[in-house]
Order: sequence, then structure tokens, then C-alpha cells
Amino acid sequence: MHDVLDTERIDYGREIPWPQKFKAVIRERLGAYVIDQFVREKGFASLYQKAYRDIWPDYGSFVQAMANAAVIGAENGADRALEKMARTLDVGEPLPILGSYVHHLWPFPAPAEIREAVRSAIVEEYSREHLLEHAFEDHYRDQWPDFMAFIAGLADNMVQGLLNGAEDMLAAYYVSFLKGIPLPVARRRPLLLKTW
Repeated sequence: MHDVLDTERIDYGREIPWPQKFKAVIRERLGAYVIDQFVREKGFASLYQKAYRDIWPDYGSFVQAMANAAVIGAENGADRALEKMARTLDVGEPLPILGSYVHHLWPFPAPAEIREAVRSAIVEEYSREHLLEHAFEDHYRDQWPDFMAFIAGLADNMVQGLLNGAEDMLAAYYVSFLKGIPLPVARRRPLLLKTW
């Protein structure tokens, strides 16, 4: 039998995910905002009583589940935005511009201070990425005034992606409410790895 070099540990060591610390701000700020809106307005209190009180012990738990789903949707939306941008960064194409939804579902659009807190966390974290510095130097120096403006553009796209992702998840919940079908399961995407 031939000896085959085991590269699993080496390969695993090369799998480097994109930074994720900004997601703590999403969980903290966006999650609290959604809970506050749903609890204060009691917008789903009667729906909870009719259809979900056997599943969750109280209205607060029901709202917490919705907020958790919205946060997971937001995290996944930020990852989808980063994934789109990573494909363009690899070849030096202009960053895609993610649009905002024209009609927003309650409780969106999120307040500006939440968007800015997440954006600041992304800028702080991603401005330390050497891979992005190299991409800027190689492909984007003529398109952006400086590296921080480039990172701010990337952060704006990620914030828009996370807001769209949160709304997509809430839309799936609202459709379930209307059709009387089981609520969707919110699953986090696997870590997005740096591939170039």
C-alpha cells in the first residue's frame, strides 16, 4: 500500500473565515429592536393566543422566537452580500450595489442608529483585513478615494444585505401566519470562508 500524505490538518488550517464579530451587534441591537416593537405594540398578541400558545409558554417567548429568526435572517443576508462582493473582489470588478426594498414590513426599516452601529462595527472589523487592503491596492485604487471609503462602501452593502435578510425572514413568518402553515425554521449559514 502506498503512503498518502494526510493533508486534512493543513487544509483545515487554510480555511479562514471572514470576520464575524460584527454579528454580535446585529444580535444585540436588531434583536432588541424587534422584540421591543412586537412587545410594545402587541401586534401579534391575538395571533399568539389563537395559534401558538400551545407551542410557546407566553407572548414574550413567541416574540423572542420571531426576533431570533429575524436576527438569523439578518446575519445570513450580510453573508450573502459579502459573498456577492467577494466574487467581484477576486477579479477586480466593481462592487455590486444592493438595493433596498421599496415596501418594508413592520417593524422595518430599522432606525438609522441601529444601521449605523452595525455599519461602524463592520468598518472597524474589516478595515483590518489585509486581504481587502491588497484587493484595494490591486483593483480599486482608481475607483475609491481611499481604503476607508472602499471599506465603507463594502459595509454599506453588508448593512443593506442584512436588512434585506431580516425582512425576508419576517416575510416568511408573515406568510406562515396568513396561510396557517408551520413557521419556517431559521438556520444560520455555514461560516463564509476566504477563498482567494
